Amino acid sequence: MFVIARNTASRSDRRPKPARAAPHRSVLAAAMLVNMALSGAAGAATGEPVPGSEGLWRDFRGANNVGIAPGDRLTYRLNIEGGSAGGTITSEYRNVEGNLIFASSGLTCGGTTINPAQCGGSVAFSPNRTAGTWSAVVVNPTGTYAVSLPSVAALAGSTPMPLVTDVRISGAGATPTFTWSLPSGAPIDEVRVS
Repeated sequence: MFVIARNTASRSDRRPKPARAAPHRSVLAAAMLVNMALSGAAGAATGEPVPGSEGLWRDFRGANNVGIAPGDRLTYRLNIEGGSAGGTITSEYRNVEGNLIFASSGLTCGGTTINPAQCGGSVAFSPNRTAGTWSAVVVNPTGTYAVSLPSVAALAGSTPMPLVTDVRISGAGATPTFTWSLPSGAPIDEVRVS
C-alpha cells in the first residue's frame, strides 16, 4: 500500500482540465472514441508511444518492501500502443546547449495489470538537471522512438513534500482500516492510497 500526499501544483505533467462538454457533445465524443478503438486509430501505430501519454514528475518515496526505489526521484511514464511488453526505456537529459549530460540505464517495459501499455522508470532527482530538456527513448521490435518529456525547470528550487507518518492497519478480513498522520504545515491538497 502507498499513501501519497501531495501538492498537485508542483507536478510538471499537470494539464488543465477541459471544460465539461454539453451532453450531446459527450455522446458524440464517446462515439468517436469507440470508433477509434475499433479501428485502431489512436494516433500511434502498434509499438509507438501514444501521443500525450508522457509524464515526468518529482516523486519523494519512503523505504518500502515492494521494489520501488526510495528517495527523491524523477519519475517518467508513457504508454505504448498495443502494449509495452518486449520493449526497453531509457531517460536522457540534455543541457540548455543540447549536449547529452545524463542517460539512465535501460529498463524493461512490461506494463501493469491495469495498464499493459505503460512503460517508465525513475532516476535520482538532481537540481543540476532541471534547466535543460528530458526525453524518454523507447526501443522495441517496431523501432526506436524518442519522446520529449514535460519540463521540470520549475522544480529547481523546490523541496519534496514530506512523507506521511504513523501508518497503521487495524481490523481484519476483507475490510481493514488504514490510518496515517499528515505532516503538519505541509501544503497538501490531495491524498491518494494505492
